[in-house]
Amino acid sequence: MAQLRDLAAALRQEEEPLLRRYQDLAQAAGTAIEKELVRHLTESQEFQLAFLELLLHPLPDTFHCFAKISDDDVKLREGPGAGHGEVQILRYGTPCLWIDTVGLWVQVQLPSGIRGYVFKDYVACEGGGAGRSLRR
Repeated sequence: MAQLRDLAAALRQEEEPLLRRYQDLAQAAGTAIEKELVRHLTESQEFQLAFLELLLHPLPDTFHCFAKISDDDVKLREGPGAGHGEVQILRYGTPCLWIDTVGLWVQVQLPSGIRGYVFKDYVACEGGGAGRSLRR
């Protein structure tokens, strides 16, 4: 496991400068289609970097899907309910693992390794399937 984490950390460090290059590319884009294409490239690079970071932390045995936060100023809570304390505020597009569903709440794990709960209307699956195992 230590080797995987070391490799993921090294790859993330190598790939991070590319994000700045994509941002330079966005500044150079002139047409609407160029800007849209570069936006997708940039989002893909951000997603890759986030999930490389996720490999640096303990992972759940199973998960529902890869997901993203689908709104701005979404509260990550300590437990499944509005009465639980806030862990942090998430922004639109934040990638995460959808670990489990508890009523109207989704347990997620952020790339930083932090886990918490988000109201289900603010999480959108990007890929994966129910009960999908991360460990084989």
